[in-house]
Amino acid sequence: MNTLQNPMTHNPFKKEIFEALRKSYAECQTLHLSFDGNVTKMTEYFITVNLCKELLSWNENNHYQYKIEAEKSTYHLYKDCFENDKRAGEDIFSPTIFASEFKEFNYNHKAIRKGKVDIALSINNMSRNSSQYIYEVKAVNPAIGELRKDFERIQKYLTAAIPNFDNSLKGGYIVFLKHHN
Repeated sequence: MNTLQNPMTHNPFKKEIFEALRKSYAECQTLHLSFDGNVTKMTEYFITVNLCKELLSWNENNHYQYKIEAEKSTYHLYKDCFENDKRAGEDIFSPTIFASEFKEFNYNHKAIRKGKVDIALSINNMSRNSSQYIYEVKAVNPAIGELRKDFERIQKYLTAAIPNFDNSLKGGYIVFLKHHN
């Protein structure tokens, strides 16, 4: 398991990740799946489903702190990293500013590929989703180029900045099996 995260936080789901990987590996062995290119997507599916189940179990035991979304669009994940709007000043007569009106909003989003992230965790913050963690799942022995692309994309989410708006994302993780045969 490789991680990229804000150094001020840690992965609160490390136990759940390793349990999901253990279950996924056992299922692949039970079903006699080889670890070649023909079943890569199936193995990735097992890992993603088992990780979602482990996160759901954790969430149930911890008062449903997170909204867990599989296959969340990259645009919605990025948008949920920032508040939509806020007052420019302290009083109620201050003009409202919108994150999407800043050139940095579009610039940051263009740097992140279109598509989906495998698993996103968010919290409900004043009736809006606030992105907290993302997980990219790979199958077995992913190519270094694949890992690099996901690592760079996660890094772009974590370092995205818009003036006057805080980025709520706490961490991003790449989860995969390393098979030594």
